[in-house]
Amino acid sequence: MTKRLQPILVVAMILLVPSLVFGANGFGVAKASYDEQEGRLVVSVMVTNDRPLSCFDIPLRVEGATIEKVSYEGTRVDYFDFKSTMIKDQDVFIGLIAQFGAEAKPLLDAGEGEVCKLHLLVDKGASEVTISEAKTEKPYHVLTFVERVDGRSKGIYPDFRSTTLSLTAKVPTQFRLAQNYPNPFNPSTTLAFDLKQAGHVKLNIYNVLGQTVTCLVDEYLEAGTHTREWHAGDFSSGIYFYQINTPGFTDTRKMVLMK
Repeated sequence: MTKRLQPILVVAMILLVPSLVFGANGFGVAKASYDEQEGRLVVSVMVTNDRPLSCFDIPLRVEGATIEKVSYEGTRVDYFDFKSTMIKDQDVFIGLIAQFGAEAKPLLDAGEGEVCKLHLLVDKGASEVTISEAKTEKPYHVLTFVERVDGRSKGIYPDFRSTTLSLTAKVPTQFRLAQNYPNPFNPSTTLAFDLKQAGHVKLNIYNVLGQTVTCLVDEYLEAGTHTREWHAGDFSSGIYFYQINTPGFTDTRKMVLMK
């Protein structure tokens, strides 16, 4: 059984690793949805890791919006014992530990996908929201992934550049069905599509036998960019297809559910 970790020890582990570790490890954010009427923006925080991880220190600064909350339901770390959120003015400090109690919990497997969502209230008159790394000294925080190597903790410091999300509505000049993200995914993924003109839209998901397994969209939509999230928790691993149908445009793409 993995030894129980105390919070102060986890912080010490991170501080005692000064060397940088490079590899197929990444960190970023992606615009998930924006309710212009309510002024609320939900942003997905994404992590790519090429080795199992035991915990995270994720300090972020948000400009152009107020941080309302951070949610973890349906993400890759939903099962983690410890999920800490501390919001202070424009900064949010997210701490994640796979095992914090006596019950053994697995490390986060190598892969890519969402680890949390930022729920933001956009400032009045703001046309964009910027998210960057918040670095502090007292207490010390820096964007860090932690892996376990031969029973010892080792820090991984992924590069993260400031990301600006534009909130200005722009009408697409063409129809487009984007590749879902993340892909492969488990248990949820986001599908995005552009409509250059308003119309009735159907967005269905099919299995390899061509059978419809779910319908994500069956409604009239205005021109613009739209996103929908598919939660596939009850579906088995395998290849699925999603198809969009709207007057003047049909397209199909493939995605992989991997559990």
